[in-house]
Amino acid sequence: MLTQSRRFATSGRWQWLDKLISRLVEPGRLHAWHLNEANRQYQRANANLAVHHYRKCLEIFPEHWRTYQLLAITCMQLIGDVEEALRLFRFARRLRERLFSPRGGKPPYRYLDYMWVAQIGHIANMEHLIKRDILLGRNSKDALLYFPESARPANQALLDKMGMHITVVRDPSKLPHPPDTMLSVLEEYYLCESLDGLTKHWWHASPEIFRAWEEAGRGPLLTLSDEERARGRACLKSLGVPDDAWFVCLHVRESGFKQQHGYGTVESILNADIDAYAPAIRAIIERGGWVVRIGDSKMRPLAPMPNTADYARSAVKSDWMDVFLLGACRFFIGTSSGPAYVPPLFGIPCVLTNWAPFGQRPFNGRDLYIPKLFRAGVPPRELSFAEMMAPPIGYAAQYVLGKALGLVLSPNTPDEIRDVVVEMLERLDGNARYSEEDEHLQSTFDAIAGTNLCIGNARIGRDFLRQHRNLLARAGHAAA
Repeated sequence: MLTQSRRFATSGRWQWLDKLISRLVEPGRLHAWHLNEANRQYQRANANLAVHHYRKCLEIFPEHWRTYQLLAITCMQLIGDVEEALRLFRFARRLRERLFSPRGGKPPYRYLDYMWVAQIGHIANMEHLIKRDILLGRNSKDALLYFPESARPANQALLDKMGMHITVVRDPSKLPHPPDTMLSVLEEYYLCESLDGLTKHWWHASPEIFRAWEEAGRGPLLTLSDEERARGRACLKSLGVPDDAWFVCLHVRESGFKQQHGYGTVESILNADIDAYAPAIRAIIERGGWVVRIGDSKMRPLAPMPNTADYARSAVKSDWMDVFLLGACRFFIGTSSGPAYVPPLFGIPCVLTNWAPFGQRPFNGRDLYIPKLFRAGVPPRELSFAEMMAPPIGYAAQYVLGKALGLVLSPNTPDEIRDVVVEMLERLDGNARYSEEDEHLQSTFDAIAGTNLCIGNARIGRDFLRQHRNLLARAGHAAA
């Protein structure tokens, strides 16, 4: 079942201990121990040990389909092996369908589990499932989201809005079939049927769905009511934002929230420094706008500036206000984190900065983005766009061989962030200018991206591309 990932298996000196333990411990308890240890090592970004323990789980229970899923996630996020991850995801899906499909065939539903509500970005990412079903002429209400009453969604207000398009079930007795049977039609988070009927990584299917939605001239999936806008504006006023002021929503991912949930190491590549955004904030203020910073209360305080509100650390923070800010701002500035997926639900454009991994290009055609870059070698050189886009580097959230290869990640500079924010301001004001050379650079970048599994619709920042045009080298070739 494993190809490239075999190299990360633990060394032979531990095999005697594994054999001894397997003789002494009951299989169910041993499986649970290996699974817990695998998950712990994954959270610590120890790919070799995580793979070892997942493989031990499968030796004990070869048809434990969720283990194949978890192993696939490890292959994707720590090893960057997209092909192996997809093979494991698809195998897990076929196994699950065989184990749980009733004799009469699979039920005519799509089943979503708690994974889809565990984080605000996961709730927002139901967007591609709903849009796909609508474009294919299906009833999106046949998508059944079930999680027990004892579990809490990451953001109830956003889930309530998404509930206009799907069916939310909290009592298992109200499902059309028992939960085990519904597993035969589970919508996995990382795997998605696209419009052409093929099952793909969700980061490949989503851009296809979103592009078709835009080309069909369809509007935003969600809207804010007049009552929601009035309530949100009143709350903003309590933070000092005038009633008639336009504002930009800012979220810069830090480590605190994910560290609390055990994923700080795996996802540290996604973090950024809020201080680097000061010039961009000033560019907005100079044009008469306000900046409202969102996030969790453990974030570093926002440096005092006029026309800014540090909502993340305020006493008025709430689920519904989070949704209002993300759905009512003029545009959103963010990083690779869950809140970045909410504004497009309301048709709000995004400026996505310090984006990573590079191979996962943002979905929406209205968005602008600038990625983090890698340097390597002695003396260090910046890798080409092709080298950074392609697997394994392009898809690993925490590439396990990065240190051995001397890879160093370079965050966006304050000037780069300011420039792409100014570009969005110009676009919204209708006075953005793109030269013939700019369009050539963009089309060349798109061609490289398409060759290296970097699939998405967002436009890379104009000034960023001008500055790094040398990284377009070897445009006609895939990364080695």
